[in-house]
Parts: sequence; structure tokens; C-alpha cells
Amino acid sequence: KALLLALVCGLRVSEIDHLLWTAFDFDEGILRIQDTHYHRLKSEDSAGDIALGADMIDLFSKYSKESGSEFVVESDNCPNPDNSSRHYRCDKHFETLRAWLKAKGVSAAKPIHELRKEIGSIVASEEGIFAASRYLRHSDIRITSSIYADQKNRIVPSLGIKLTD
Repeated sequence: KALLLALVCGLRVSEIDHLLWTAFDFDEGILRIQDTHYHRLKSEDSAGDIALGADMIDLFSKYSKESGSEFVVESDNCPNPDNSSRHYRCDKHFETLRAWLKAKGVSAAKPIHELRKEIGSIVASEEGIFAASRYLRHSDIRITSSIYADQKNRIVPSLGIKLTD
């Protein structure tokens, strides 16, 4: 679940850790990211709706019916009541995912966050930087631009006309 929520939906680790089943509107095909009594988002701009494809709706709908928890990712740990530390309820799941990602060649210091960056890059290349910024719920386009702007492609200006016969 954590892998899909980070890679497909672009959620941050803290958002995954505290995500409640009530955030899903399966009829509308939406995942609503918002403050809850368990978790405050990074910023006001971090709130937003993520449209879900049919495959994600089907999969997470099935998971929700099988779940015995109000949290999407289940854990024996309780949420941090004062929301003041980087303690994650699902840290064991995140450690397993980090190890798996590293074994698959993800060498970044924050391998789960790399999944968020990957979906951001895909959206930016297919739909543009503004769409990526909205999808990732960044507070400022400059955040998106500094990470996802394509620095690799060499742009060569040209008049675009034949100058000689």
C-alpha cells in the first residue's frame, strides 16, 4: 500500500503513515488529502484531491473491505498524540520498503520520497510543470521547478528556416 500511495499518488511518508480510509471516496474516484485529528499536513497547500484510476479504486476498495483498522496502512503502533516528532506508526513497513527499494537500486537518502519524485517527473514530462505542482500539492511552483524541471535536454535555438540553397 505504501509503495502505491507514494509512487502512484505522490503521497509523503507522513501522509501515508496517517492516511485514514475515510480519505477515499470510491464512488467519486478521489483520494482526499487533508488534516485529520491524527495528523497536520506540511502546509495548507498540501491539502487536495487526487483522482484515482479504476485500478487503484478497485485495489484500495478491496483493501478497505479487508481492513480492521481506520488507517490505510495498519500498524500496532499508535499515532503520536502531539504530532511533534518524526515518529511513524508504520516505521516497520517503511523500513521494509526502504530496504526493498535499495535492493532494487534506489540509492537516494530518502528512497520512499524518490517514489514521489518519480511520479512528479512523469506528470511534469507528460502534462507540464504546473500540472506536476498541483498533483504533488506544492505550495509554490518554484519548489516543483527546482526539482522537476528538465535540466538534461539540451535546447538549441534555431531560426527554423533554411538559410542557404
